Amino acid sequence: MKTRRGGWTVIQKRVKGSLDFDRDWLEYKNGFGSPEQDVWIGNDVIHQLTKGNNSSLYVSITLQNGKRLYELYEKFAISDEAEKYKLFLAGTADGTLGR
Repeated sequence: MKTRRGGWTVIQKRVKGSLDFDRDWLEYKNGFGSPEQDVWIGNDVIHQLTKGNNSSLYVSITLQNGKRLYELYEKFAISDEAEKYKLFLAGTADGTLGR
């Protein structure tokens, strides 16, 4: 990823829309899909990547008309499975989503 000087890890990608994201707890825990197409890397992986509390979240959405929207969250983490992968967002958020 070259957006904002790179260094990003893709945690979810939906390009083709052919992969069903209606999944159970275990599948979201472990991940599913293919990095070349539609993918969810898994809640356990996201927890391991973000547990140091120095991660940011960049969300990019391309609408059907081709317009691209984004939001950058300064701090992002999810807890472990014992805490049901609770989402933490802190700091500033900047972008075009919700505008």
